[in-house]
Amino acid sequence: MVATGSREMREASNDLAAKTEEQSASIKNVARTTAELLREFKENSEAWGETRATALEAKADADRGSEAIKGAAEAMERIDEIAGKSDKSLTGIEHINEAMALLERAMQQNAAMAEQTSAASAQLMQSAGDLKSHIASFDYGGPARGSGEIGADLRAAA
Repeated sequence: MVATGSREMREASNDLAAKTEEQSASIKNVARTTAELLREFKENSEAWGETRATALEAKADADRGSEAIKGAAEAMERIDEIAGKSDKSLTGIEHINEAMALLERAMQQNAAMAEQTSAASAQLMQSAGDLKSHIASFDYGGPARGSGEIGADLRAAA
């Protein structure tokens, strides 16, 4: 009876350790994917750098994303500790859940930053197009006029 109970506990412990290792590997894979997404995000934000303001916004977003990745790395370190201690399975599962929550937040922050940068770039491109259209509407031909004539023309147009 005791031997059977001991064997069942050992099997359950081994099963939990295997599942913990699988989850750890899965979380590490998610972290690698997140790091790759961050790298691609930085490359894209540099390509979109039409103006200094957009480049500064992208850098700030990348810095925040870097902090999120640091948090994910800390979570992975906790998971590695947990994988080596299968006898504390309940505590290990709680730490894994915390790590997953950290990774999820990091991925959500990265996605939000990518959306913000994309929206800022689209707005900047629209503004550049509008400015180009306005500049194209100016007539540069003809004789030069005095500032009084231009002011009268502007008041008449209003």
